[in-house]
Amino acid sequence: MRNKRETFDGAIHHVMNRGRNKEHIFEGPPEKKKFERLLEEATSKFETEVHCYCIMSNHYHLLLRNCGSEMSKFMHWISGKYATWYNKSHGSDGTIYKDRYKSKLVDSDEYLYALAGYIHRNPLTFVNETELADYPYSSLPCYLNTKNKPWLSKDLVNSVVDSHGLLLGSSTQNQLYEHDESQLLIDLADFLSHTRQLELPHLKTVAQLCFLTDPNHKQFDHLSTAAKATKRRRVKSILESTIGVPHTEVLLKLTKQWLSNTKT
Repeated sequence: MRNKRETFDGAIHHVMNRGRNKEHIFEGPPEKKKFERLLEEATSKFETEVHCYCIMSNHYHLLLRNCGSEMSKFMHWISGKYATWYNKSHGSDGTIYKDRYKSKLVDSDEYLYALAGYIHRNPLTFVNETELADYPYSSLPCYLNTKNKPWLSKDLVNSVVDSHGLLLGSSTQNQLYEHDESQLLIDLADFLSHTRQLELPHLKTVAQLCFLTDPNHKQFDHLSTAAKATKRRRVKSILESTIGVPHTEVLLKLTKQWLSNTKT
């Protein structure tokens, strides 16, 4: 029996899903554009607002507001329509998703602020910072006023971001999520703590990474240098697949700094 989703009229949710076996179900522009068109069409059919989105090759992230308690219908309609179109277009059949979509309740302005940045920064796994604003399958260009999508609701995110002193609506790219590395880690920690994105085994993985980053830590004295390097690569791979490459790199760097500071 499936657990009932926690929601209510007006609730804000982070919604996500990925392809079965991490398959690229949004591989090219036709797939991404189709999913984007379905988002637009669904906003006119159901009382659900889209505030942020990012469509990647094998997964998507949405920031939705459940205005009329219709978010479930909204997502069921989109998921079904896209799966039918995808199977017909690719000569396949059956489920294309890993599971039913995941939804996490956004319960604070701080979380909303961090989440908007997290969603819009997803393409950093394959584009650099200067190209981020040009990624076409994201709501970011709308916040930068380089594109206009009337079906996208921007007031909620803009109000929260403005309260933090950052203007998402600005056309100046340098003002986009101007985080230093410490702030990025704070955002990551806030995101993980609210969404429970990392389950206990993955939290242990983060702890292992901290120890593995320190070659002198006694917990791994029994491992050879080569074994430590292998374990470090495996742990890093787990983190990258869980929280993304950019956040993992920042975590690695700041972990080293933290370890250095604790010894002084």
